[in-house]
Amino acid sequence: MELPHTPTSSTAHDLIPLLTESLDRIVAEFGDPTERIFEDLFDQNPRYREMFVLDTDGGVRGSMLESCFTCLFAAAEGKDQIVRYHLEAAQLAHDGYGLEADELNRVFRSIRSAAQAALVGDWNDDYEAIWSTLLDRLDRLS
Repeated sequence: MELPHTPTSSTAHDLIPLLTESLDRIVAEFGDPTERIFEDLFDQNPRYREMFVLDTDGGVRGSMLESCFTCLFAAAEGKDQIVRYHLEAAQLAHDGYGLEADELNRVFRSIRSAAQAALVGDWNDDYEAIWSTLLDRLDRLS
């Protein structure tokens, strides 16, 4: 799985390196992290699994993760308009499923869980701080 390019915005100088490192470590540890991330999401609420019954080739999950990575990097750069666009599009796309914004954002927590698992003993206050900052920003913008 290829992650989006690493932005170079000076406003993100402290968030981007640790975000990139944690996502790179997920891929290094697990290869394509899609299954691990979505298993964590399904563990949070088993009804989510039922929503993916027709996604037999994983294309929907892959597309969702691509959008999530875009949101994470945009949030790290402070590009709120891009984040809002993706989150609002996700809300519209999932409207028929009866999901609230906070439920849609749970996938970001599953990505963080994968990062924590990949970093194992290397997870520290710096990683916790950037992920908390990003998750808070995503919650605020949704």
